[in-house]
Amino acid sequence: MRALLFILLILPQLAFAASPKEVVKERVDAVIAILKDPRLQGAEKEGIRRERIKAVVKGVFDFEEMSRRSLGRYWRRATEGERKRFVDLFTKLLERQYLDKLNAYHNEKILYTKEKVRGRIALVKTLVISQDGTEIPIDYRMVRRDGRWYVYDIVVEGVSLVANYNSQFREILRKSSMEALLKDLERKVERD
Repeated sequence: MRALLFILLILPQLAFAASPKEVVKERVDAVIAILKDPRLQGAEKEGIRRERIKAVVKGVFDFEEMSRRSLGRYWRRATEGERKRFVDLFTKLLERQYLDKLNAYHNEKILYTKEKVRGRIALVKTLVISQDGTEIPIDYRMVRRDGRWYVYDIVVEGVSLVANYNSQFREILRKSSMEALLKDLERKVERD
């Protein structure tokens, strides 16, 4: 009985102890399974497919950390309400963009090539190989929080998502205000 109790107590901890590469692979495989599921094919099933993918993505992306890094020094200057609103809008924008890119998936092969861990920070390198043999490197930058690994940036062919947005947001905030940036994000989310 004690052995069973010990196993039941330790299993959740083992699940949390997954390596960064294992976390990325598990989530990417789950998204691909949704995309390939014959029961979820067709335009009429797109809403269901998108909601299932969102659930998978929310479990591995740290949208608050992505938001904080995308705003850089302006994060500290924002009020708590502005931060909350920004995280909500930025999350919606990123989810929509991510889901739109997934619609272009056509049985590409994904190789999980390397994992580097330095304390609480990790990098998982992958290579997406298209049907015509084109190789696209995609790196996942991760942070460990509460014993689990979360993605806070994606680097596609050497271009960081967070750095790209940081540059755009910094330019807007340098010329205008946080309220102007939030209204711009609202327009983008509503339009997309």
